[in-house]
Amino acid sequence: MDENKPKLVESGVVTHYVKLLSTDREQTLQAQAASGLWTLAFNCADTVVKQPGCVDGLYFTVGYLVRSSRRRWTNVLPLFLL
Repeated sequence: MDENKPKLVESGVVTHYVKLLSTDREQTLQAQAASGLWTLAFNCADTVVKQPGCVDGLYFTVGYLVRSSRRRWTNVLPLFLL
């Protein structure tokens, strides 16, 4: 299955996951999108993190993070998205 992750990323799935992170979506969809990004990041972290809106979307989706830890969060994101 890992060999399919780059193919999924190349097909544009990250863009769709990021759209699902928007605040007007229900929390279940946001959690599933964050989980999908987390799974893809194991093989394609650079591409996932560079997707416009991804880091901010995850930052707001995961409500227990505080703004002061955002820089550290961005650095950890490729390894552990949630």
